[in-house]
Amino acid sequence: MSAQRHDDPATDTLNYLYNKWVSPEGLVNYHGFQEDSAIFYRYLSQLDSARGRSLAFYINAYNALVIKSVIEDSALLYNPYRSASVVQVAGFYDSTHTVAGRSMSLAELERYLMATYRDARVLLALGRGYRSSSPLRNVAYENATIEKDLTAVTTAFVNSDLGLTIDDNGFKVEMNPLFKQFENEFKRGYASVLVFIRKHVTVRSKVSQIETAYKQKFDITYQRTNWDLNRQ
Repeated sequence: MSAQRHDDPATDTLNYLYNKWVSPEGLVNYHGFQEDSAIFYRYLSQLDSARGRSLAFYINAYNALVIKSVIEDSALLYNPYRSASVVQVAGFYDSTHTVAGRSMSLAELERYLMATYRDARVLLALGRGYRSSSPLRNVAYENATIEKDLTAVTTAFVNSDLGLTIDDNGFKVEMNPLFKQFENEFKRGYASVLVFIRKHVTVRSKVSQIETAYKQKFDITYQRTNWDLNRQ
């Protein structure tokens, strides 16, 4: 395991696991995490610690708890079909975990992050376990670089077809369903979700498309949610 030190010692553990079992595209080898369960659960045991109660800490906790929830459901973990999904698990986002001394579900942790930090970019840092969600980053988040990292994951998401596609001929923008589910959060401080997206797009061709879509008021539609498990 790397000897490099971070602002939260547990970051080394996550980086070791993510480097082994999360692809650059954000797909997860859940069986790998089960194989390294002794190391993984050592990290999870630290989530109730008083240390590291920061935005990076909570994002890392959320992402790790999604993985934990998958590997602890044998029916999901060993489901051989591509259509295996977290939504087939009763209470997947509502079962409680202990994080920093508080009992909360994944859904409650997500709401806590929004209420506390009021930054929609955080929503794109959460790997929810299904393919339409933002991809899981294969490096843990850290306090020292959290601002840069949130910008990076947001930029990567909106520049990808997973984030949105634009049909110039059909005068239509098709957005990821997260932009509909969390519309109010993404609009906070912006005239619309499209304005939020426009701020973060960097691919030149897409910048031009978004400018056209915004000025000509293209129809906004949403991609169909792909609930398939985000596994390798």
